[in-house]
Amino acid sequence: IADFVNLRARPEKIDVAVAKFDLTLSLRLQDDKTLSGVIEFDADLFKKSSVQCWTQAFTRLLDGFIQNSSASALTLQLLNQVEREQTLMASWGPTLELAKGNGNTIQAQFEEQVKRSPDASAIEFQNIVLNYDALNQKANVLARKLIASGVRADQTIGLMLDRTPNLIISMLAVLKAGSAYLPLDPNLPLERLKYLLADSETELLISEQAHQSLVHELKHHTQTLSHGELKTLIIDEPESVGELARLSAGGITDQERGFAVMPENLAYVIYTSGSTGQPKGVAVPHAGTKNFFVAKQKQLQVWPGKRVLQFASASFDGSVQEIFTTLISGATVVLPDEGSRMDTAANLVENIRDYKITNVTIPPALLNFVSPETLATLDTLCVAGEVCAPATVRRFAPLVRMINAYGPTEATVCVTMSEPLTEEPEETSTSASATIGKPILNTAIYILDQALEPVPKGVVGEMYICGPGVTRGYLNKPSLTSERFIACPFDDQTFAGRLMYRTGDLARRLSDENIEFIGRADSQVKIRGYRIETGEIEAALLAAFSSLLSQVAVVAQHVANDKRLIAYLVLKPQQINPEISLLRQALQRTLPEFMIPAHFVFLDSLPISNNGKLNRQALPAFDSSDSGAEYQPPTTDHERLLCQLFQEVTGTQQVGILDSFFTIGGHSLLAMRLVAKIRQMTHCDVPLRTLFNFSTPVELAKKLGELTPSTTKRLIAGSGRKARKTHQDEKNE
Repeated sequence: IADFVNLRARPEKIDVAVAKFDLTLSLRLQDDKTLSGVIEFDADLFKKSSVQCWTQAFTRLLDGFIQNSSASALTLQLLNQVEREQTLMASWGPTLELAKGNGNTIQAQFEEQVKRSPDASAIEFQNIVLNYDALNQKANVLARKLIASGVRADQTIGLMLDRTPNLIISMLAVLKAGSAYLPLDPNLPLERLKYLLADSETELLISEQAHQSLVHELKHHTQTLSHGELKTLIIDEPESVGELARLSAGGITDQERGFAVMPENLAYVIYTSGSTGQPKGVAVPHAGTKNFFVAKQKQLQVWPGKRVLQFASASFDGSVQEIFTTLISGATVVLPDEGSRMDTAANLVENIRDYKITNVTIPPALLNFVSPETLATLDTLCVAGEVCAPATVRRFAPLVRMINAYGPTEATVCVTMSEPLTEEPEETSTSASATIGKPILNTAIYILDQALEPVPKGVVGEMYICGPGVTRGYLNKPSLTSERFIACPFDDQTFAGRLMYRTGDLARRLSDENIEFIGRADSQVKIRGYRIETGEIEAALLAAFSSLLSQVAVVAQHVANDKRLIAYLVLKPQQINPEISLLRQALQRTLPEFMIPAHFVFLDSLPISNNGKLNRQALPAFDSSDSGAEYQPPTTDHERLLCQLFQEVTGTQQVGILDSFFTIGGHSLLAMRLVAKIRQMTHCDVPLRTLFNFSTPVELAKKLGELTPSTTKRLIAGSGRKARKTHQDEKNE
């Protein structure tokens, strides 16, 4: 209590109804030389439990400074020994002893299910229904052919096949033969396919007649590779069909194969975007798959009678979950119609309805274009691949059992899953993303600081993964593997001595032990479920335009409520801005569609931070009023309507008749929205392929003039494709 002349005063606590700032720390030196303080925070931004954790950590930090004033801040502990041990324990998922040995390979797990339910439906595609026994026999036949050709353990075999039963038969055949499959999307640019084959040292490519010309080009290219000419097997050409028909469909033995397939052997290789300028192949062994399958079976409720939509491209590891978790569970994999664009909401809803789908896994971005009522027939909706916003949860969780899953390819598809998400009132939500849940079986998710020490609850750190799902690393890239796969530093019986994967993802553990994803520690981004290293796009631009560009920076920004890639370019002296179409065409020769920037911005220079590095945060926000094309106004009713709809869908302020939908930020999801709006306004159904081929208002207006409402009446009425009879329907008839 301070003394004044004829006055006594003392501090009084004052309740503040509204925080003046987001977060305020006030400290006061007391008469006894101790510090007291208060933290004032905005309750709309921070949870009380998080602030309490920060207070404890701050106190611990001050204690450390007092005990050792010369210590580096990075070496000071935010947790005492007891708290540290408790935090490490909270990093572990539930433990379950799984049987070990050869039975843990993917094909062995499938063959066990064949014994349990040989007559159950395994795959449905158009009018084709394969039961488990038939699928197993077809895979055995093809495996026998591969063994006769001399395939080896850990050898990568390329699969360039459409989404038909042949794709799954070939996957199983490769695994039964003891090799590893490498999925190759035939829609990828030729140069990228060449690189994947060369980098993976693939010696054998399985494909089909529909892609024979592409196979010929790839085979011609690989004649110059160090590992020899590429061998090919076209499984649906008459000669191959006849040869396969003469082979036995019986089970494959170790004696016939010449070796036993062990859990440590490679199962598949998936290529992901690479920060060094080229994609990198993740080498995934069988060892972690059983742990992952068991966890997925339980949480997604996949069991006999369930019908799982095969949504993801085989080139992405989400397909491993959809195909093999289903096939080791006795459920049915439903393949969508050939040619169906599965990245559009309209086809997603149509497939779920027509095929009576019970389980589906999709990126949350697609849900922005879907009405919640259309998915109410699902048993389980799993979202994965990117951040799921609380608003999305509020829309869908009341109507369908909704799970949020997280995991990088480097840790075998999935390492955390939430409990069924519940609707959270908007006024109490303080997170920018839905929780990704807790670690799955036998897996640890450590959230660590720069010194590899665990951080307290509520504090952001980098996620590290340890457990059976951690893969071998990157195929033929030992230095990159050693950077991302490091020894686990914690002395416990479960994970001591194992490798852990450094994800580059930032997260924090909440008071209820769930994990909240925060963002990236580097420039990697996720867009519509695709994992993209912006460095690969930057390298591709600089390589294609080395005489034109001096600097390039690619970032993700939100434009009109849509996350898009923006490329910022600096020209070399005395160069002039190239046509945007030329930039796109050059990138399309080496990069997949989802990695092509939506917009290109020319700057005099890129912003630099104090340490001399590129300051991505200081890049100017994209100006949607500049489409890059000379503005030409519409002159007809159809042109005026299309220019207006292009503006609404892409968020561009002014659209002329020469502006390409895809140049001003359009992509496959927005294309679906545009087609729906055109249908609503004109009662004419414009096929998506038409939009891709005629992407400007002036071109599309001409095609629209050729359509009449009467020609698309059936589609407008919503009847869609005729619903398929189920196996049970046919039996009942």
